[in-house]
Amino acid sequence: MSGLDYTFTVEHIGERFKESGLSITDNHTNETLTIQIIVNDKQLPLLNYQALPALLSDLINLAVAVHLADRLGKKHGRMPRSLSEMPRHILLRLPVQTHEKLNTSYIREKLQDILYWFTEDFWSFEFLPYERRGRSTQTQLILPFPSPSIPTAKTALWSGGLDAFAGAYQQLLADDTTHYTLFGTGSNGYMNKVQAKTAYALAELFPGRTKLVQLPFTLKDTSNEAKKSSSMRSRGFVFLLLGAVCAYQEGQDTLYVHENGIGAINLPFRKSEVGVDHSRSVHPLSLRSMGELLSTIFEQKFSFKNPFLFWTKAQMCKELLTNHVAAQVFATVSCDRRHRASVMQCGYCSSCLLRRQAIAVHSDSDGTGYQITDSVSRKLKREDATHYRAMLAQVEDMKALLAAPDSWRKMARHYKTLMDIMENGDEPQERTQTQILHLYQRYVYEWEYIKERIGPEFLE
Repeated sequence: MSGLDYTFTVEHIGERFKESGLSITDNHTNETLTIQIIVNDKQLPLLNYQALPALLSDLINLAVAVHLADRLGKKHGRMPRSLSEMPRHILLRLPVQTHEKLNTSYIREKLQDILYWFTEDFWSFEFLPYERRGRSTQTQLILPFPSPSIPTAKTALWSGGLDAFAGAYQQLLADDTTHYTLFGTGSNGYMNKVQAKTAYALAELFPGRTKLVQLPFTLKDTSNEAKKSSSMRSRGFVFLLLGAVCAYQEGQDTLYVHENGIGAINLPFRKSEVGVDHSRSVHPLSLRSMGELLSTIFEQKFSFKNPFLFWTKAQMCKELLTNHVAAQVFATVSCDRRHRASVMQCGYCSSCLLRRQAIAVHSDSDGTGYQITDSVSRKLKREDATHYRAMLAQVEDMKALLAAPDSWRKMARHYKTLMDIMENGDEPQERTQTQILHLYQRYVYEWEYIKERIGPEFLE
């Protein structure tokens, strides 16, 4: 196939390195590397105490393979800047057990469209017949992973971040009959530990009403030659797909995502920014498209819901910060640019700044350690203020747009995705329009309230 940058061919994704493998071919150099990958899906709930169905095993492998292709398909530094920033063309060749179901033009085209939306790269898929033995979750009956025996009503993504914690806290506090399975995943061992630590903290606050299920996966590059990308634009696709597998195994038709509306919609700071300069991981259109894909695959209605789409992060955190559970807040991790240091969160990326803003609305003290405010750990650099200045510029733009008599028309013209959200939502358009305007009016007000306390280090 001409025009391809990378071809990823999965041999097998098992639970031991010696039996797993994936080859990466750089079609510009004809060089091929082999990466080993393992998946630990033994914590997944067993529906009716049966082994994991072949379809769900295939979906796990698909999610992990997409993660690897996105992470390892990095343009070489030898390319000119203009070429290295162009979209990648990726072919993913994956053996599947449910070949007849997944190897249809509709599924392949839907995957291509969704992954273009998430990554703005061009993906193509070749599903191959499955010739290897499945993981032990399929080939033998496994006793359920030890966990509290609770009547699970909902499954929610569990990242170890502040929104996930605040959202679950809000829901559990509001309804004492609610129970949650918290689903965490990823290839970062440290964040897997953060997920476990924060889940334990929530369980202490609501005994017997939560359980944590994790599906970690690990890659091993024996040659140390793979070029890793830090952008991970497919993160939303991977986490939503794996979370859907967990929810399905719980016998549920909905996966809950707890994310504030500012972060979920993630509007560009400036008009010059396009596409996935801002993540679409849990954008409302992402959730809708993934729901359509999974409904087709499962042959039954499946949806993704974000109860906090029209809440600011500060609104989500209010109960936490006013109910004296701030220690749990500060144990969560929000940073996009984590450091390998005791003070890990940077404090200057957009995620850290939104976290700092939300905490400052309710508290004069932020117990989170940030590199940018810890003079011992790190000195300020000029580029550290980039996101801070961009966020404040965005707030000023919004303030002017929202003050106009025809504020909706001005906002929707300036940020075109808002119209798409209104037209593709489940609620009446007029109600959605009002909720969007109230969300950003609240956000602007919050920044006006605390901006003197956030970012003085950037102005020195």
